[in-house]
Amino acid sequence: GLTLRAASPSAGSDKTVTLATSTPPTTVSPTDSALTSEAEIYAQELLSLAESNQYERVPAAFKAMLHAGVQQPTPAAYRALLCSAIELTSGKHLKVPKALEVYSDMLRRDVTPDSETFSIFVGLLAKRASQALDMRKDLEERLTRYGGLEEAGTFMFRSTEAEYRMLSEDTSLLLAVKIFDRAIQSGVGSLSSEACAALVMACAEQGRLEDVSRIHQYMRNAGMDPVSSLYPPMIAAFGQTGDLKSAVEAYDQYKELAIAHNAGELAVDRLDNEVYASLVKAYGSADRLKEGLKFLSSVQSGLSVEKDALQLRDTVALQALLPLALKDTTFRNAFDLVNSLTGRALPTALASVTIAAADKNMLEVSSRAFDSLAKLTSDLAEPATAMLAMHLRNANVEAAEPYSRILESAPAKLHFVEPITMRTVAFIGVGQAERGLVHARKMFGRIRDQASETNMAETVAQIDEALELIGTFMLKSAAPIQGEAAMAMLTAMIENGGLIAPIAEHIVARLGPDHIARLGSGGVEMLTRVQAGMLLDESSPSDIAGPARFGCLLENIVSRSLMPSAETETLIERTLINIDRAELSRLWNSYRYPSTPAFTPVVPLQQPVFVAPAVQPVTFDDSFDPYASRTDIKGSNFINDLLERPSQQGKRISEALTKFRNMRRVGRVPRMFTYGKLIESAAKENNLGLAHDILEMAKQDVPYDARYRVVRFGWQQILDHMIAGCLNIGRRDLAARYHQDLLDMGAAPSANTFGLYITTLKETTKTFDEASEAVKIFLRAKTEGVEPSSFLYNALIGKLGKARRIDDCLFYFAEMRNLGIRPTSVTYGTIVNALCRVSDEKFAEEIFEEMEACTNYKPRPAPYHSLMQFFLTTKRDRSKVLSYYERMRSQGIEPTVHTFKLLIDTHATLEPINMPAAEAVLEEMKLAGIQPEAVHYASLIHAKGCVMHDLAGSRALFDSVVSNRQVRLQPCIYQAMFESLNANHAVTASADALLDDMLMRRVEFTPYIANALIHGWAQEANVAKAKQAFERVPLGKREPSTYEAMVRACLAAEQREQAKQVVREALGRGYPNAVAGKIADLVRGREEDEEE
Repeated sequence: GLTLRAASPSAGSDKTVTLATSTPPTTVSPTDSALTSEAEIYAQELLSLAESNQYERVPAAFKAMLHAGVQQPTPAAYRALLCSAIELTSGKHLKVPKALEVYSDMLRRDVTPDSETFSIFVGLLAKRASQALDMRKDLEERLTRYGGLEEAGTFMFRSTEAEYRMLSEDTSLLLAVKIFDRAIQSGVGSLSSEACAALVMACAEQGRLEDVSRIHQYMRNAGMDPVSSLYPPMIAAFGQTGDLKSAVEAYDQYKELAIAHNAGELAVDRLDNEVYASLVKAYGSADRLKEGLKFLSSVQSGLSVEKDALQLRDTVALQALLPLALKDTTFRNAFDLVNSLTGRALPTALASVTIAAADKNMLEVSSRAFDSLAKLTSDLAEPATAMLAMHLRNANVEAAEPYSRILESAPAKLHFVEPITMRTVAFIGVGQAERGLVHARKMFGRIRDQASETNMAETVAQIDEALELIGTFMLKSAAPIQGEAAMAMLTAMIENGGLIAPIAEHIVARLGPDHIARLGSGGVEMLTRVQAGMLLDESSPSDIAGPARFGCLLENIVSRSLMPSAETETLIERTLINIDRAELSRLWNSYRYPSTPAFTPVVPLQQPVFVAPAVQPVTFDDSFDPYASRTDIKGSNFINDLLERPSQQGKRISEALTKFRNMRRVGRVPRMFTYGKLIESAAKENNLGLAHDILEMAKQDVPYDARYRVVRFGWQQILDHMIAGCLNIGRRDLAARYHQDLLDMGAAPSANTFGLYITTLKETTKTFDEASEAVKIFLRAKTEGVEPSSFLYNALIGKLGKARRIDDCLFYFAEMRNLGIRPTSVTYGTIVNALCRVSDEKFAEEIFEEMEACTNYKPRPAPYHSLMQFFLTTKRDRSKVLSYYERMRSQGIEPTVHTFKLLIDTHATLEPINMPAAEAVLEEMKLAGIQPEAVHYASLIHAKGCVMHDLAGSRALFDSVVSNRQVRLQPCIYQAMFESLNANHAVTASADALLDDMLMRRVEFTPYIANALIHGWAQEANVAKAKQAFERVPLGKREPSTYEAMVRACLAAEQREQAKQVVREALGRGYPNAVAGKIADLVRGREEDEEE
């Protein structure tokens, strides 16, 4: 055989549409020249719009043409309308119907399309026929793999069943051939080669060989440009019917094209290897494989370049020999073939064998192939889905788990929904519904997170269908529903956009008092919201047990002393109004608005004096609400809901204020809690003036009256929100004033507001010991009778940890637990971080173990980061860092931006140095859908320059990053580069130019960049330059490390007086003693050395 060199495969574009401006005569003869001229003018305008991609304007312009009296538009006008219809229609199944509407209108108006328009119709329908065939084959594979859950031979989802039925009834190819024949009969000219080639390939794929030969002969007779991509499917189609003569003729035609191409007579895309593979496959399909292999051997013998021979062998193996071998039920030939392969073809072939064997329930063969594949590649998601499904079909749930874990670590894709659903249903069947549902909820969340915005609606719809199927199996299961499993199911629905009726109603209806009593606090609150929503939803079917279940939930909230969120409180109060149960309303009011001793600074508290026992004391109901008659409950709930929506903050507050003012205009007032919400929202907008105005309106609408506990409690909330708002804006002076007002009323701010006092401690040019200040605030809260909350303890412990006051941290941590306040994951993370700061490795790991063992533990990355950072920077233990990373992943915690930075630092700075692994982390981030940031590149720059002492490599990476517009430049990039210059003694040569570049790009000059420059210039004995770097940092932003670097620079240059001057400035900043003493000791130590 003649040897043909293979080229990169390509084919005619699927999307390119030629909009020729010529308009061949139609069968319609215009009777009015003016109208004809007008039709041509409109056609030119429509074509111009289409050519400039202004497709959205084409339909309106076409209608305008018809309204102007043009009843027979030109074919060119219809071509523009057709292109517009194709481009503007979204949805893979809708483009062809839209195009056929245009074709029908042309037939109705007796307008014959021109050759370009016919080409568009034929090409579109042919490609649709090929797509429909591919999608139908894919659905048949999914039916084999995941089908039969409810009934043998049925798809998992109804939508898939409907799609398969629609694809089976697809008539695109029949219409394409019919329109092709009409185009030939009409004599409008030759169709495009791309359209004809698409039609030949579609006919070949569906076995219409007579049409293949006829259309291909038409292309040759018309002298069309050859399209090489049609030959492989043609040859394969002839082989399927045993017509080897036609297959060889088609091969010979391609060979003629290749010879002409070699001679420079024509240009053609070369697909030599694909053509060889299709001919070998044709021989194999006709049971004459030996002849095909003999032909292949003759081709191989003519190849002199080994690379070309390997490419040919791989292509033929994957496209011809492997599909033939997989038809053998023993798979013996498939394994023999796989064993002969190398390079990229080997994992591809093993994956195909694994999937085919698993779909046929061949356990031993599929496991052998998968194990071999796992040794070659980590890209195992597709074979893992087939293996998972095989084990689940065979009711071996535990054997499927290793493959489930592979899907967990792979990038989440929409087609994972089916194996996840199948696994969940299997766990429900074996009585482990909670285990299956928790996993499904996490995986569905990953799929949504990684879905693009354009695919989000389809993603949510498919997950909804999966949840509906899972819910149906839960309800049909013989095992009773467990509370935690029901919560996982309801939570998964809510996270996907909302409850699915009637599944959710049936699940909730099966939860009794015993289930509710066993739920955690989060589960009780979530179920309360769900039940309240059902009772408030008028369209929801009536549940006779709903009010009783709601009452049980409310009793659980009260008995456990839970504090629901504002959203839950609003739903509870709306539901209480709706169900009208007086005993529940009293229970809630006495819990949420507790009785407190009435106190007013105006009328001092008097001891009762009994003068005459005959005088009956006047009874007074302090639970009475004097403003209830004027309170607009529904309006208040509307404002609360509005302020809690995740839409734009400024828009929310504006709409809420409009509703609030309209309410006041008609003499009504909102609930007192709503005033607090309005103040809080105004403060979030940094609009303290508005917050003050709302407070003044509250004083007018619902004036403080110490006699009623509802009013006292309401005003405590209003002023508490006012204090919190002032703190968040930075007005501690105003916060102190409102705090005093609250004390005058006999109340105090909430524990969380005292927590804000601590977290909003800010540094000024005169710094102070934040830890000591935090302790003072905490003790003041206790003095004022406030019961500390976990947030308050977390804020205090956080400040103490930063100051390395570990004994105080542990004291307050123990006190917190003694008071029965459960430490949160934030508390544990803060303690672990504090222990790492003082290098208490053993105790840090003990606390960490305790955290993971807690029943209410919510996995968070921060504690893992603290220990990873500790073993990275302090202990320099690579194995420990990576073990905590694996531990973090085992808890289902997704890596964050900071996690990846720690991994890069681990690989790049800990022995043995592994720079390829560090650089591979960037690719891992991209696969996880996270764009690498400046901090990650800074780590690599630092490692190359400071660890590897590869200044050229460090600079090359730096230059590539600063020129990459996808990376937002941050100071850390320049800091890493300055440090690299220091490590390689290149400050004098490059630092000034680098600094100028940084300033030109408007990157902030941080104290840490100053530290690097001070250190670098000190190495070069250039104190003047070091001083310039020090003075570039404003006084208020200088860090203790900046002072330390400058003092060391001065001492190195024997400039003791200047060093003392820097120390005096540092001591004047009010740093904690430990920090200030470290700076001062630099000078003291030098003086003591000199005295000795």
